[in-house]
Amino acid sequence: MNLDKTKVMFNEHVLPEPIAVHGAVLEVVQNYVYLGQTLQLGRNNFEDEVNRRIRLGWAAFGKLRRVFSSSIPQCLKTKVFNECVLPVMTYGAETWTLTVRLVHKFKVAQRAMERAMLGVSLRDRIRNEVIRQRTKVTDIAYRISKLKWQWAGHISRRTDNRWGKRVLEWRPRLGKRSVGRPQARWSDDLRKMAGRSWMREAQNRSNSLSAEESAEILSETFTYCADVTIGRGSITNTRRCDWWNDRLAELRRSYRKARRKLNTIKKHNVTGDLYNIALIALRVARSHYRAAVEKSKGNLIQKLVNKLDREGPWSPLYHEFKANRSIDHAYIQNIKINNRYTTGVEQTAEYLLDSLVPDDRLENDTDHHRQIRQWAIEPPLSPMSDLPSSDEFLGIIRSLPLNKASGDDKISNKMIKEACKLSGDTIFTVFKRCIAEGIFPRIWRCGNIRIIPKSGDKPPDDPKSYRPITLLPSLGKLLERLVVPRLLPGGVKFHDRQFGFTLGKSTTDAVISVRKFVTESKFQYVLAIFLDISGAFDNAWWPMLLLKLKSRGCFKNIYSLISSYFSQGTTKLRLGHHSVSKAVCAITQ
Repeated sequence: MNLDKTKVMFNEHVLPEPIAVHGAVLEVVQNYVYLGQTLQLGRNNFEDEVNRRIRLGWAAFGKLRRVFSSSIPQCLKTKVFNECVLPVMTYGAETWTLTVRLVHKFKVAQRAMERAMLGVSLRDRIRNEVIRQRTKVTDIAYRISKLKWQWAGHISRRTDNRWGKRVLEWRPRLGKRSVGRPQARWSDDLRKMAGRSWMREAQNRSNSLSAEESAEILSETFTYCADVTIGRGSITNTRRCDWWNDRLAELRRSYRKARRKLNTIKKHNVTGDLYNIALIALRVARSHYRAAVEKSKGNLIQKLVNKLDREGPWSPLYHEFKANRSIDHAYIQNIKINNRYTTGVEQTAEYLLDSLVPDDRLENDTDHHRQIRQWAIEPPLSPMSDLPSSDEFLGIIRSLPLNKASGDDKISNKMIKEACKLSGDTIFTVFKRCIAEGIFPRIWRCGNIRIIPKSGDKPPDDPKSYRPITLLPSLGKLLERLVVPRLLPGGVKFHDRQFGFTLGKSTTDAVISVRKFVTESKFQYVLAIFLDISGAFDNAWWPMLLLKLKSRGCFKNIYSLISSYFSQGTTKLRLGHHSVSKAVCAITQ
């Protein structure tokens, strides 16, 4: 028995008396650290343990400060913080009973660590939401709640008579409660999350994760497996030269050799036949080299033209987006907003994003618009839709195209197909839960905008001179394929004169339809009115779309899913080496 490590604690119901072992009196203490936690009798106070955990968290952060202050990618810093610092700060949090003040202490410490990780201070006046968008670390309050919920499920599922189960189900003896506010209990936090039936909910493992959490775990699993098996490649600014080949390299060596030989003759002032021969050799080598370059470029142009005829004009953009090569935006120096020009890349990116993805401003609503918003918020009285079957899910997986660009998470359709061969049932469960709960996960609503310049006659300082294309996560687009057949009872029906967003129709069919109408008219001419709505797709008002779906009998869970799709999405725009993001409640093209 180690007498130096043996301590004695008394509660309020026992008179403190000295205890001696082999003549040595044991020390009486108010608290003691045992198995990494501070034990304390009396009132349920975890402030000492919280302060100790924060100090240990800063110690772990200090040991890794060289990692956080280095130039490694932010995603790796985030992973190190989540795996090495947060577990130290939340060790033993499963058994804590925290107040709002103690949770606030943890949040303040985490925010300070995030600012130190990014190298910013409070004087920079950067909001905490922006800091969290940059670091993307796990919120410590969310982690503590998740640990407590997992521990509650672990204890409530026990069938033996261990102390953890006995203490959880113990009820105090009858007696008069002391005066004052009741102390916070361990189960109060769980009761806030799941109500009085929290123990029954915690026993069910399938109910322990929501659709949002399941989607986050699925995306993180895809990313982790890709990092382990494929790895992350660095993005370089090296421009490809597709028309270059080995023959051009050989002709260039011959041309440079002839030029060096002529320069050597000139340097030694050699004239006569030797000089003329070297000059003729240089001219011949140069002409052969230039002719080969022109021929190679012409062959490349012809090859690209044939490819465009075969695959369509959008194929080069898809290849650029898939390769994660950012389109050169160096020519976008500034844009003009309200007769004023922006200064700097950061301001230009922010104003460009606000112009391309406008905000839904409630202050501009009339009474009619406010009434429509209220009607759109109210859920419909329609029944729930049927859930997709496993065969339907696998059929959609097999039909996924491989030449589509992925979102910011870089999870491609090919990765999804390979994963479904091994864990198709598990992945299908996540999508089925999203449809059943009527939730479109937030992690699948993070769009990455790539801008494409319009025709050359557009002024480069006008935001409308650029066409935004939003790259969405492939997992979110897979969920859309499962939702569309269940959008309306009886399926989605389009008007016979609608040519956009219709399978088998295009603008060419619209032109042919107009020409046919003119040809078949009695007087061989008609009066036509063409309407071009500026930014029609980006400015579509989502409350009216929801109201239209409700009027056509949209299923209740599908209506809830689409409503969540229109709320709290994230859009990011990268301009050069600077990126900006904003929360949107709109439709992105």
